[in-house]
Amino acid sequence: MPARQQQTVQLRYLQGLYIRYRDRPALLTELECLFGLRQVTVDSLSEIAAESALQLNEYLHAIGDPHAMSWVASQLDLAAGDGFLYYLRSANVLETAIAELLRFAPMLFSDGEMRVITEAEQWQIQLSPLPQTERLGCLLRYEAIVVWLIRGVSCIVGGDVRPLAVRVMTAKTDSTELDALCAAPVCYQASDFSVVWPKHYLKTKLPGFSASLHLTLQSLFNQRLQHFQAQHTLLWRTWQHLARGQQLAWADLANTAHALGLSSASFRRQLSLEGTSFRQISVQMKRSRAIHALLDPKIRLDDLAHLLGFAERSTFERAFGLWFAWSPSQFRRELNQSFPRRQNTKWHVAEVWSFAECHSERLDEALDQERVIWSKLAPYWLDNPKHTALLLVELNLLEIDFNQGMHAFAKFEYSLESYTYRNLLCSSRGVPPSLYQEQYRRAMWAANFSRAVLEDCAFAALDAEHGLMVWAAFFHRLATPLEDLPFAEHCRRSALLLILWGINADVLVYLLRWSNNATLISDYLEHALDYLSARLDRRALIDEDWRAEFGSQDKVYSQWDLILKRIQARDPNPNPNPSCIE
Repeated sequence: MPARQQQTVQLRYLQGLYIRYRDRPALLTELECLFGLRQVTVDSLSEIAAESALQLNEYLHAIGDPHAMSWVASQLDLAAGDGFLYYLRSANVLETAIAELLRFAPMLFSDGEMRVITEAEQWQIQLSPLPQTERLGCLLRYEAIVVWLIRGVSCIVGGDVRPLAVRVMTAKTDSTELDALCAAPVCYQASDFSVVWPKHYLKTKLPGFSASLHLTLQSLFNQRLQHFQAQHTLLWRTWQHLARGQQLAWADLANTAHALGLSSASFRRQLSLEGTSFRQISVQMKRSRAIHALLDPKIRLDDLAHLLGFAERSTFERAFGLWFAWSPSQFRRELNQSFPRRQNTKWHVAEVWSFAECHSERLDEALDQERVIWSKLAPYWLDNPKHTALLLVELNLLEIDFNQGMHAFAKFEYSLESYTYRNLLCSSRGVPPSLYQEQYRRAMWAANFSRAVLEDCAFAALDAEHGLMVWAAFFHRLATPLEDLPFAEHCRRSALLLILWGINADVLVYLLRWSNNATLISDYLEHALDYLSARLDRRALIDEDWRAEFGSQDKVYSQWDLILKRIQARDPNPNPNPSCIE
């Protein structure tokens, strides 16, 4: 399910960094190289990927400037943009403006939840990022949103409206800059982000009030909201709703339908039309929550079972075993054995795993277009297992029929906002050349070669789940591109990583099967990969244990030669060894 669906960031809103770092040109050059930052005009609509923006936040925090984005938010020209603040200013009183801000919150803060709480003497705006999106980059973004809200309320009222108190989820550092920007006491490491004002401000009459202007702008922004809602399926909205709840034990069909404004029957029927059900969504949410919780060694299995809605720990363990072929305890053990050098809690995030992040001029040219053209990007999805895996997660696993193999992507062209395609590819732009780039690219060749070999394999094609095996072969080396390991070990580690990323369990079945037991298919793939390695290294192949079921060795080798030449022709960059397949 798309836990990564976030809006791109327009570069015009980041131009304050050029002012903040005007005396540090080397840093600006570095930010441009690593994250795609560049100077644009105030009316430019050019964007950087959401992931790049999050990494930019984290990078600035790491170099000792934790509140850089909050400062940038304090420097934004509130008169610029899409006119939303003008719309709020045209309301009659602040209370009406804040009610409209709340109504449009899902569009403004799609990865979180906004609430307005009114008490006897004060009122507050409260923001909470969704569970499992609480990475540092996201928290720093919400910290900047808090600063923007404080300025926004003052802009709407037409005067300096200072808050009584501010709470943020970020940790306190040696810097006092955020306290100065908020002009109020700041409580750090709180359970949410919130800004508190005196209650009497809500009745303040706004100087920009215009009934006619308000109605005109309301119609415009209502259309934008309707477009936003139309782009998000009921499945997506159901997932977002469930993600906001801390305990899935209380989530049932009737309550969820009511929260989404539907009857139970209508809710069930609409989900069915989208090819899913509440039970499927709920199970997927439980799987996702369970996996992320198991990364934390402090979480007890009894507590986790209760949070997920299981009556007993044993019931949870049985369900987990059906999902992943491991018990929860075994899964933790396997992670520790396979990835013993995990250095931080975000090690499993897809963006920290380099896998042939080599961009070509053709790809960069396609990404720089204002409009994403699917036909120009599709080859890059289909050739890079990391990009493909992320796209599968983003496209929503419940929509994908993995048995269709690798050729069914095109029909999902309209399943997402166009920015999502660009985001997933853009998130790897600007990666500095690695000493291991050649090995990464060889791993990508191995992924494409094993995929194509299995697609063309006559005896494998007879299997009813041939498409699933093709996916598994494509992903088998994703976790260990630089390591010289047995095929079975590559499969085991990649299965663990893909579980964390949320890839469909059907694919994992084959990776796990190949990691535990040799099969005809896994033997065939091992021979194919040995052949590929020998060809790339320009050395003689030692023929051992060729099985009669594979067919004529000379004929199979000829087929593999053709596959290798096809892969060479598709590669937009120089070959790992140009003379290897001449």
